[in-house]
Amino acid sequence: MTNLRRKGTLLNNLGVGRRLRWLLLASLIAIAIIAYSAALPTSWFRSAEVAGTIFAPPAHTWIVDDDGPAHFQTIQEAINAATPGDTIYVKAGVYYENIIVNKAVSLNGENRDNTIIDGLGTGTGVNITSNNVAMSGFTITNSGWWPNTGICLYKSSNSRITGNNVMANAYSNLELLWSSSNVISENNITMAPYDFSLSLWWSSNNVISGNNITNNNNGVRIYRASYNVVSDNNISANLYAGIFLTEWSNDNIVTGNNITYNGGHGIYMDWSSGNKIVGNNIANNGWGGDPYLIYGIYVGWTSNNKIFHNTLINNKQQLYSIESVNIWDDGYPSGGNYWSDYAGVDLYSGPYQNLAGGDGMGDMPYIIDGNNQDKYPLMSPYEYWSNPIPGDINRDTRVNYNDLFSLASAYGSTPEKPNWNPNADINHDSRVNYKDLYILATNYGKT
Repeated sequence: MTNLRRKGTLLNNLGVGRRLRWLLLASLIAIAIIAYSAALPTSWFRSAEVAGTIFAPPAHTWIVDDDGPAHFQTIQEAINAATPGDTIYVKAGVYYENIIVNKAVSLNGENRDNTIIDGLGTGTGVNITSNNVAMSGFTITNSGWWPNTGICLYKSSNSRITGNNVMANAYSNLELLWSSSNVISENNITMAPYDFSLSLWWSSNNVISGNNITNNNNGVRIYRASYNVVSDNNISANLYAGIFLTEWSNDNIVTGNNITYNGGHGIYMDWSSGNKIVGNNIANNGWGGDPYLIYGIYVGWTSNNKIFHNTLINNKQQLYSIESVNIWDDGYPSGGNYWSDYAGVDLYSGPYQNLAGGDGMGDMPYIIDGNNQDKYPLMSPYEYWSNPIPGDINRDTRVNYNDLFSLASAYGSTPEKPNWNPNADINHDSRVNYKDLYILATNYGKT
């Protein structure tokens, strides 16, 4: 009996010992996990799975300052630590580095004039290889010679480059390669001494808008790139070309740009079709001294493009077309382009320019060559022509007896009548009557 009691006690003790050992081991494992977790960066904890649903935590903001308290002193360190959706805020300073943006982050500089990324004359300043990147508020400068550039978007989509100075890089300033659906807007893109300042290579559905692209060797190149929009940019004072569309760059829209004082062609286009060149101011180009680069618009071996509502003033030669058939007006009454060297008059109106009274379009076409003509050349620059003094029916920048005659010729008409003149319908109510006469009389004599 005594031996049985001792054996039972021993077994009990062994069971307790095992439980203690397991409890101790579990405690040590828990302590190790806590300690390891504390050593990990906060960016490691990026999702939690609850009842089968993944929840992403709020995006993190990292601070970069080259000479003050911050998370990091270099931009690249912050990019390396960040995860998609994070913001990197960079304090003013000069950052001597070439950065690679390989994740979807927002890079915000404190002030674009004094938050500077200096490439030290080598490499690409900012190489963006991820989708959904946003970058604003920087000066990017002093990148290396070809094939490098200031900012390169490489196979990037849905990224936004806005409000930067991209300037004085050794070869070119900004390039998109095989990139789509990006926005490049409100940047100063200047002083690229050798190549085009901004180039789109094999890239589509991008928007290039509201940029100042000046004082470069060349302005904008679109190469084998389609469905892009180039709008409302100032493309001026470049040594050679303003805009190049070349080699099967199709279905692009170039609109609302100020393309002036470039030493070579304002717009050059070859081997491309389906493009719309609409509503641009193309003036004073081609005076740089090269005898072959003298045109406001040059089109070669390219057809089925629509080119209208542009204002062409004082280019060394307005236009050259070779082996091309394009559309140079938007029909009646929308009209064509304004050519400062057009010598025709505006005495008649209507689709055939055979009705009494002027309508702001020349009575004879502007002849380009045997295959091309602007059938409805505008009598004033399009900016004014589309928004004249009320009552200036013939768009000659003054309201006078010529406009009164045009209104009288169309008086009482509606759009289906043969004497209808849409410009005489000053209040746009689809009839020419006493209301239009009153508006004209109110503005009579104005210039």
